[in-house]
Parts: sequence; structure tokens; C-alpha cells
Amino acid sequence: MSVFPLTIIEKEDSPARLLELANVPLKSKWLATDFNEMRLALIELHGRSMYLADSNGKVWHIRKGNGNTDIAAFQQNDKIEAWVDDATKEEWIEGILMNNAFTGVADLEDKDVFFKTNGKIRLT
Repeated sequence: MSVFPLTIIEKEDSPARLLELANVPLKSKWLATDFNEMRLALIELHGRSMYLADSNGKVWHIRKGNGNTDIAAFQQNDKIEAWVDDATKEEWIEGILMNNAFTGVADLEDKDVFFKTNGKIRLT
């Protein structure tokens, strides 16, 4: 069971708490701003590497391209990898999406949509 997507709300220190901690050295206290920075970092890390299903329901491991933030869509420069056929587990493929038109396995042969960076055939 995954805790993602995170549903933790942004935190805020009360004025009373800030007064209590006013004379405490920064290295010795944990403020809401620290917590919020960690929260945002976790959200970003989760969004950078995850699993996303294509239009046929096939699940791909995806690493979002720099600046890509839509975790519900394949985007140009995303790196993807998976077994081409989940049932046989015979062909592993990795590559980079060349545009936003990726819909699934049918696009793997289209060089305008998918650029293959690695692939392996499983010998049984």
C-alpha cells in the first residue's frame, strides 16, 4: 500500500510557538517551513519516478523529464521502461518519449514518438 499521493496539508507555526522558539538556535528547532520543504521534496520525488498506465491499461515505469509535472500523462522527454508483453516477460524496453503523443506499445516503433535507449530479450 502506497501513501502516495500525499494528502498532508501545508503546515503553519502559530505566533505563540514562534515566540517560544525565538531564542532557540535554528539548528535545534524544527519549524513548519522545514516540514513544508520536506513535504514538497517528497511530492517532487514521487512525481519523478512512478508507474503510469497507457491508453490500453499497460503499466510503464516512468521517470518524468526535467520540468514535466503532469503525473497523469506521458510527456515529451519522459523516460519509460517495461516489459513489452506482461504475460510472456520476453522483451524489456527502455526509451525516451519524443513528444506527448505516446499511447502505448503500438508507438514503440514510431521514431517520432519513442526513441529506444535500451532493450533486452529474455532467454528462457
